[in-house]
Amino acid sequence: MAHQQTDWAIFIIAGLMLMGIGSAIAPDTGVLGFDMADNPFEPWDDYNPSTQTGNCKSNDPCNEYDWLAWWGSGSGTCQGNTLDTDGDGFDAYYIVGPNQGNWDSTDSGCIVLEDWDQDGICDHRVYDSDRDQSMTPYQPVLFYHTYIGGGGWSRTVAPTLCGSWVGV
Repeated sequence: MAHQQTDWAIFIIAGLMLMGIGSAIAPDTGVLGFDMADNPFEPWDDYNPSTQTGNCKSNDPCNEYDWLAWWGSGSGTCQGNTLDTDGDGFDAYYIVGPNQGNWDSTDSGCIVLEDWDQDGICDHRVYDSDRDQSMTPYQPVLFYHTYIGGGGWSRTVAPTLCGSWVGV
């Protein structure tokens, strides 16, 4: 009987260790299930919905729902050319140099989710330079953007947080 209890204890401990290892090496999926490897951030700097043209800041085609928010104090560690400050292996991003336009290694703590059509569902990912890299990845925030013309967008305070992602 003592051997049976020991066998069960070893089995349970081994299972718990495997679960811990799996969670330690699992990719960061953020609050609503994003995984940068499966859905890379490819942002616009400005965009004119009438002409469907704008300034894509990526080496790859931009996603219609990915945007950059440059305004604000820029006091966070998500400001340009900031190295990895939270130890997750991802830098903020690179404005210049050989990695310019490569958003694949962007720190997901700098990216927020916004509801631009105010239907309660997050429909845009926005890189916010005011954030810190250690903040929650893909965090829904109380902002959205409205088109002001000429390719420009203005940040507006939202009445409520969005609760899920519209999907890709």
